[in-house]
Amino acid sequence: MKQFLLFALLIPTSFSFPFIAEGAFHVSGSLSCHGRPYSKMPVYIYEKNFLFEDKLLKSAKTNDDGSFYIQSSGEDLLSFNPYVYVPNYCGAVRSPDGICTVKAMMVRIPEENISPTHIPIISYRIGDIELSEKVPYEEMGFGSILGGVLLKNEHCMQY
Repeated sequence: MKQFLLFALLIPTSFSFPFIAEGAFHVSGSLSCHGRPYSKMPVYIYEKNFLFEDKLLKSAKTNDDGSFYIQSSGEDLLSFNPYVYVPNYCGAVRSPDGICTVKAMMVRIPEENISPTHIPIISYRIGDIELSEKVPYEEMGFGSILGGVLLKNEHCMQY
């Protein structure tokens, strides 16, 4: 009986590990709004889940000069698909309750820029992005269905 229990516990774990994808990366960039640094603003790293809610891996704020540098790692079943997500408040209308926007920037981190372990050795620079212009938004999963109507892209914050 003990041998059966040990066997029953080991079999599922031995088959599950080959199906887990892991990765690590450094990502950096510089953001501006109407030529001015997009400073002290949120930058998020998510891992795309194609069936469930995306998983937040890390969050940070841009530096005074609008730049950011984030190191992260994670894992998921079958494939690891991280992306940079920035709510775009550039040009948003302020109200007494805060500031809301419907714009966002989403940039997928290419597979070739992801180290296959939890130790990042590869860097990816998204470049210098002016948020008052058309910003990159790479739709994946539910974001690519029906033009992204299944996703909530409005964000509000207090100031």
